[in-house]
Parts: sequence; C-alpha cells; structure tokens
Amino acid sequence: MQSNFSVNYSLIPLCTGKRMVSAGVKKLMWEENELLERRNGDPENIRLARELRVKTTLSLTWIAAGLKTGSWT
Repeated sequence: MQSNFSVNYSLIPLCTGKRMVSAGVKKLMWEENELLERRNGDPENIRLARELRVKTTLSLTWIAAGLKTGSWT
C-alpha cells in the first residue's frame, strides 16, 4: 500500500530552530521584538545562538537571522 503522505525532511531543522527560538524567548520572559532591541553581544542572545548551533544543523546565517543579531560573523 502506497501512502500519499510525504515529509519534507529539509524543513525539520527550520521548524526545530523556530521552536527553540520561541521557547528561549519565552523562557527569558521577552517578546519576539526584544531580539531587535538587544545588542548583538547580549549574553542571553549568545547563549541561545550556542544552543541552536549545538542542537541543530542550522547555518550560522540562519541563526543570526533567527535571533535578529545582524551579521553572522
């Protein structure tokens, strides 16, 4: 029996990353827009970025964009 259901596995890391960013923001009791207001070197932003880098296969570019830190370097 053939299933019509297919999974796009390339989207799983993106969903995981978005979920982790949302959870991190909620844990810090911030709003999503506060990511823009925080400086790039904010210790909590760095902690979130490190956690994303360790637990996902997301690129540095995606992590920088997801955390709204500007440049990935």
